[in-house]
Amino acid sequence: MINLSNGSDRCWATLTNDVFMSPFLSEEQCGSLLYAIKNQPGNSGNTLDNPNNMHEYGAILHDPDLRAWIDELANTTLRETIQEKFPGMPGHYFSSHHSFITSYSKDANQDLSLHVDASHITLNICLENQAQGADLIFTGTRCRHHVDTLPDDPMTRLTFRAGDAVLHVGNQRHFVTDLESGSRTNLVIWMRLEGAAYDHANPWVVKRCPICQ
Repeated sequence: MINLSNGSDRCWATLTNDVFMSPFLSEEQCGSLLYAIKNQPGNSGNTLDNPNNMHEYGAILHDPDLRAWIDELANTTLRETIQEKFPGMPGHYFSSHHSFITSYSKDANQDLSLHVDASHITLNICLENQAQGADLIFTGTRCRHHVDTLPDDPMTRLTFRAGDAVLHVGNQRHFVTDLESGSRTNLVIWMRLEGAAYDHANPWVVKRCPICQ
């Protein structure tokens, strides 16, 4: 599996409140990881299924080696970065995660509606991108009670390059614009803290919601 140096060695640029971006993987690493995911035991390399109720085309990471790699990524490689970027979290040990690839193309996902993630922290890594459109738009951190309020002004638009990673709180609202042409595939990791609910109503989330201040 891909060997990564400490995540704190990378430069994480601030895109907006609670959203950070860094060049994370090389194109070679992206290709190796995508191949490993698509060829997990029991998978057909070209088969795309429903990784959750929002993405119709993707694949869940179920291989033990891949899941162990994600555990190390969340709890070792990125530990210092997460502690620095998201102070006040109710703990820093991620006891579980839901990890999947999602694909955008004319034969797969075309866009993604506005939502928040079922996570405390999300890591989103672009593994390949030859797409026009299908940009990721962030509209602001909100608690559960204010998730339907007006977006931040301005909203934050991100066009991925292969290897780019975005780290954000799960309750940072976001959507994907219409695909115009080409294709994009990302690895999305929903990281979940041990013993803490991720319904976006806990005190740590409320403190990050500007409507609550």
